[in-house]
Amino acid sequence: MLPTLDFSAVADGIYQVRLTARDVANNNSPQTTTSWVTVDLDRQAPSVSITYPASSPFLIDGTNPPSPIPGDQWALQGIASDDRRQGTTVAITVYTTASVSPVINTTVPSQAITGVFVRPMDFVPGHGIVLPTTPPQDIYRIDVRAQDLAGNWGPTVYTYVIRDVSAPRVPAVTFPADGLATSAPILPIRGRITNLRPGENNFEEHGRVRVRVSIQSQVRPGSNAVVELDATPSGAVHDSTLDDAPPWFSQPTPDILGDIPDYFSFDTAFNLTSFPTGNVTVSAQAVDQVGNRSAWSPAIRFFYGPAGPRSTIDWARSGPDDNYQFIGLRTNQYGADDGDADGVPGFFISLKSPEMLDVGDPPSAPRPPFFNGRRDPPGADLNIVTLSVTSSDIATPVDEVVATGTDIPTVTVTQTGLQTTVVTDLRLDVSRLPEGLPSVVVVRATNSDGTSGQTT
Repeated sequence: MLPTLDFSAVADGIYQVRLTARDVANNNSPQTTTSWVTVDLDRQAPSVSITYPASSPFLIDGTNPPSPIPGDQWALQGIASDDRRQGTTVAITVYTTASVSPVINTTVPSQAITGVFVRPMDFVPGHGIVLPTTPPQDIYRIDVRAQDLAGNWGPTVYTYVIRDVSAPRVPAVTFPADGLATSAPILPIRGRITNLRPGENNFEEHGRVRVRVSIQSQVRPGSNAVVELDATPSGAVHDSTLDDAPPWFSQPTPDILGDIPDYFSFDTAFNLTSFPTGNVTVSAQAVDQVGNRSAWSPAIRFFYGPAGPRSTIDWARSGPDDNYQFIGLRTNQYGADDGDADGVPGFFISLKSPEMLDVGDPPSAPRPPFFNGRRDPPGADLNIVTLSVTSSDIATPVDEVVATGTDIPTVTVTQTGLQTTVVTDLRLDVSRLPEGLPSVVVVRATNSDGTSGQTT
């Protein structure tokens, strides 16, 4: 019968072992030859760390790019550090808030020397971790610990996974205000995204939130721009609803996720100098850390234009024009501008000839004389060219519209109503114009603040 020797209570070292037999009469046998025993007990448990995903103490999983992990299927990776650099057994357990029992309880080996271990994780609904029917936002706990060859269990490390397929709240653009009129070349755009979800199943954002801001000209569809920027956590903070987990889940700490912001704010600016005068819309969209996108916010409409009233001539309502025709030159377009290839607007008139309308087929037909049928006072023939001018200011009422020119008496029309857009008929006396020479007429409008706009 061989004796059993227990070395668990002795210090590591080299020990001599000699055996002596004794009978019932207390007769001792000679000692056996000395045997040497080396005691080197493994009393140190291995430690373990999670290297991927590295977002400790929690990570956010999603199905949309740019998720920090590639969708619902990824590999849990880590290192089990054993003092003897031997392979270990790594136990992995996954818990949900819905059940005391884990949904996964498995082991994987770690490599000797390096200690690396890998375990595929599948968060596709119905594949073992996530139930087939699950909320758009839920939280899971992964416990990892290692056991060495001597049976020593190391401490447990925890990480939490938030599976988030819920879109963020739609941003609210707080500036510019709807209906704003501005001539500033740089427009600030500000807004915020609420992170408080009463009545909406309390889905909240726990990571980074970005915002996409779009600005679009309504006058020229090709004039648009989109920028994407990080939203800034702002306002007060509150405890995540996902922290309200049952005791078996939230150990070792009940406050898993910490405080999260009540709001995310954004502040950017657009250069409007390349945008045409007219209405412009602004809209924003929120994008959370795993790529879930909100709907675009309702468009905010504002007017962009130069300071002071802007005047444009309505050529179709102005005239007369081309009341005589040189063969091979401009066609007669009664009451409209030529639109010539040189791009210079103007009227081509004679104070003597009758108006002729060139319609091509049938041939040209006579029109009344240039006097335009206007007699003011009665019996007086006036040589009048009428300019129909529309003057618009982005915010301030138009006060007066003035036309000036060489050899043409200045015409001033004062507006009586408080309107930002007015239509004015400027009646120009052209009877003093020199024959055969071009004369320039300048139209300028002024608003009630005394600011003059662009000349026409």
